[in-house]
Amino acid sequence: MGVLFKAMEGLQNIALVLVVTLMPLSLAQAEIYKWVDEDGNVHFTDKQHSQSNAREVELKKSNDYRGSNIYREQKSRFQAMDHERNIKKQAKQKKKQSMAKQCEYARYKLGRTETASYVFDIDDKGERIIYTEEQRQQAASKWRSFIDRNC
Repeated sequence: MGVLFKAMEGLQNIALVLVVTLMPLSLAQAEIYKWVDEDGNVHFTDKQHSQSNAREVELKKSNDYRGSNIYREQKSRFQAMDHERNIKKQAKQKKKQSMAKQCEYARYKLGRTETASYVFDIDDKGERIIYTEEQRQQAASKWRSFIDRNC
């Protein structure tokens, strides 16, 4: 008798699992009705209403959203956004690397401007133009300012 009782208990568990598993399928097939009351409010229900304007709402049968155009469009948009994000990230990295090089050069020029015995530029004719002390200080100030703003 104990073995029979255990076997029946196992069958009850299986039946319970089947009921719980199959219940959503029956609910998914339930009919839905839409009707509008005299105040213009729209109502949805699973039971047919006595209102003369009550009508059944037809639902799409497929639950597979992956085959829909909306899914494909959203996926395409997300891929485009991801691609754009990667391009911006790469551009930002390149800009950061470029700025690092410019900062390195500015520090070099500041050091040279402050420590060299004289500072000069080369004009269009290829001749040296030696800075006065005031021009040297202005150049050093320009390099310091660039470094403060960007580095």
